[in-house]
This record gives sequence, structure tokens and C-alpha cells, in this order.
Amino acid sequence: RSHRAARAAGLCPGGDFSYIGPSAFLRGDVLVPHGTRGTQRGEFGHVSYQGAWDMGQRHGKGCSYRANGSIEFDGEWFQDGYSEGEFYQANGRLEYAGSFDPDNNLPHGAGTFYFADGSRHEGKFVHGHFHGMGRVFGAGGELIVQGRYEMGRIVEGRTDPDFEFYAGSSSARS
Repeated sequence: RSHRAARAAGLCPGGDFSYIGPSAFLRGDVLVPHGTRGTQRGEFGHVSYQGAWDMGQRHGKGCSYRANGSIEFDGEWFQDGYSEGEFYQANGRLEYAGSFDPDNNLPHGAGTFYFADGSRHEGKFVHGHFHGMGRVFGAGGELIVQGRYEMGRIVEGRTDPDFEFYAGSSSARS
């Protein structure tokens, strides 16, 4: 069903998005998306989200898109926030795959962060920071750093001989 008629009747506030899906309901005079699949379109008609809805929130399997059409997030949603999946940069490069904190959409739990140079960090995250045990691999797959992190800083572990270990951090040798 299309809810354009509901928008035309003034049942969707703002007029800057539309919802097309199998079900929705009215809460007062506002149309609320609900169901296993639906499409949200942005102000200029581009698809901004396709997936499951629960009581007006993105919830369950879904994919969000940027205005340029590139994928932003693909995975599981929880009460309108990222839960588990993949986050992409605007240029289409995968930046992170794993668990998120749905309250702030930051990496939280187990995951992999992909650096622009092709290297990656695999491990635990807390509020977007490396935290707990983690490993950094170079672009060729070689282990560079393995250790324990606290809020983004390595506090103990071992590094590749091409890296010097300093208290609380690591840096590449020139």
C-alpha cells in the first residue's frame, strides 16, 4: 500500500519523507510505519531506508542509504539504531563490521574496523574505541599488533619488529 494519500491528507508530519509498505497505523493523526518490510524515501525521493519497522522505528533487518544512493548501514536494527551489521563510508568502502551500540550507532562489542590503507583491527570495542583484546593486521594479512586495549590505547601486548612499543601506544618506525 502507498501512504501518499495519507501524506496528501496531512497525516504524515513534515512532508519530508514518505513510507511505502504493507502495513502502518495511525497514532493520533500521524501515520506510523510498522511491519516486516517497507521503504522510507527522503525529501528528494531517494530511498533512505528499506527494511523492517516496529511501531515507527527501524527494527529488524534493514539497509539505510545516503542521498547519493550509496549504502550507509546494512544489517540488524534495534529501536531505530544499528545493532549488528556493516557500516560503509560514502565512497562505498567498508569501514566496520560487527556489533554496535544502538543508542549512539558506535561500534560496541566484537567487530572489525577496516582502515583506508587496507589494514584492519579485529577485536572488542566500547563506545567506538578499541577496548579489550584485539589484533591489527596489515593490508597483506600479516599480524602487526596483538594486545589489550583500553579506550583506544594499547596497554599491553606484542608488536611486529617494524613497530616500536611505547607505554600506552604504538607507532611505526621510519
